[in-house]
Amino acid sequence: MREPLTVHEGHLLIDVEGRRYLVDTGSPWSIGGAPVRLGGREFALQASDLMGNTSEALAEMVGTPFDGLIGTDILGQFDLEISLAEGTLALSVAQLEMPGGSPLQSLQGVPLLECEVNGEPVRMLFDTGAPLSYLSEECVQGCTTLGEVEDFHPLLGRFRVPTYSVPVSAWGQGMTIRAGRMPSIMEAALGFGGADGVLGTEVLKHGVLRLSQRQGRAALITN
Repeated sequence: MREPLTVHEGHLLIDVEGRRYLVDTGSPWSIGGAPVRLGGREFALQASDLMGNTSEALAEMVGTPFDGLIGTDILGQFDLEISLAEGTLALSVAQLEMPGGSPLQSLQGVPLLECEVNGEPVRMLFDTGAPLSYLSEECVQGCTTLGEVEDFHPLLGRFRVPTYSVPVSAWGQGMTIRAGRMPSIMEAALGFGGADGVLGTEVLKHGVLRLSQRQGRAALITN
C-alpha cells in the first residue's frame, strides 16, 4: 500500500483518507483525535504524548497543520519503503527484500543503526521526525562549520545549535550530512540509552530507504 508523501522543511507527511499525518520513526507512540486506517487495518491513536503534547501542539511546533502523528507503534508493524523522488511511503505487510541491507536494532521502539562518523563506529537513532541530524561534540570536532540554525524538540522547546558538514557511512553508503552538535540534555538522554546521535531525514535524499523493524534490517538503495 502506497501513500502520497510530501515534505515540509524536512518533515515527512502523508495523506490518508483526507487527513494529514506526520510520519515519525522517532516517536514510540502515535497521536491524534481519531483512528487511522493503514495497510487495510484500523489503528487507535492516543490523545497526547507523554509530555502532554497533542497533534495540534506538535503541528504548531513543526509549522504546518496535520491531523495526527504516526509513530513506531504502528510503523513497526509494516516493512517501509520511503522514496522522496517518487513522493511515496509504502507500507508492506509482506517482507521487503533488503539488498545490501544492514542490521537494525531499536531503542524504546525507535530504529537504531550502526554508522561510521569520520571512520569511527557510532550508534544513531533514525528519526524521520528530525530534519537535522545530531552528533556529540566529540564527533563533530575538526569538521567544517556551517553556521547556526534554529530547531525544536518537544522536551527542549526551540533552541539554536551550531551545525557541521560531517562524513557519515550509513547502511553501507558513504555520504556527507549537515549535523548539529547535540545540546547537553539530549546527549545525556541518548547516551543513557546507548545511542551516540540522531540521523535525520536529510539522508533520504541519497536514495530509497527500506526499513523493517520486524526483520531487524534496513537498506538504502541508491541509483
